[in-house]
Amino acid sequence: QPFGGEGLSGTGPKAGGPHYLPRFTKPEAATVDGTWDGQADISALRHALANAVVPPARTATDLPGPTGESNRHRLSPRGPILCLGPTAEAAKAQVAAVASLGGVGVAASGQVDPSALNQLGDISGVIWWGGADTARKLEAALAQRDGPIVALVTAMPDTAHVMQERHVCIDTTAAGGNAALLAQIGA
Repeated sequence: QPFGGEGLSGTGPKAGGPHYLPRFTKPEAATVDGTWDGQADISALRHALANAVVPPARTATDLPGPTGESNRHRLSPRGPILCLGPTAEAAKAQVAAVASLGGVGVAASGQVDPSALNQLGDISGVIWWGGADTARKLEAALAQRDGPIVALVTAMPDTAHVMQERHVCIDTTAAGGNAALLAQIGA
């Protein structure tokens, strides 16, 4: 269990899973020239996000580990990811990138004012491939949201942006086979 509660202490994978180390690399930001022709309909966008169907969790996988240790890894899609473009073609590419990783992206139909991000309900991430000035405004607006931290992704999303990683490690030797070890801990 993350120390701040799920989604409240970070936006990436937790230590121990296979998607953890790549998060220490910095991908090159994706930049797209151009802008939307008009403003997005915020009520339609709110409706699309609320009705987005998130796929079910994937089957757990056993990971290798030392003798006497059980390591189970599972990926579950995060909630919908808002794809802001800055063009219709970019938003479409963002939705396709999220879908290819097993998640669900919802494309804006026009420019979204950063202040509107507080009106959109549950989103697990926002993808923006436009200018840095708008990115800073989007980040500031996302920081003002109540609830779980919402990441702004300015590059191609990776598995950890789209999927929630759960890694359960159980020391089966100490749990059932080593009474002396358990007695020492109890003392």
